[in-house]
Amino acid sequence: MSGGIFLDMTIHDFDMARFLIGDEVERIYTAAGVRVDPAIGEAGDLDTAIIVLHFRTA
Repeated sequence: MSGGIFLDMTIHDFDMARFLIGDEVERIYTAAGVRVDPAIGEAGDLDTAIIVLHFRTA
């Protein structure tokens, strides 16, 4: 069972970004959809996402 694109895949990118910046995220913007494989959408998941992290130091 999948936890979704953000939980399964992107959480590690969030952790790495926090480590590299050395600060905490203040705001997050996301946009996502099913753009590649309709079967993923039928399963209730997304296959494409864009994420913008705004850190407190920025």
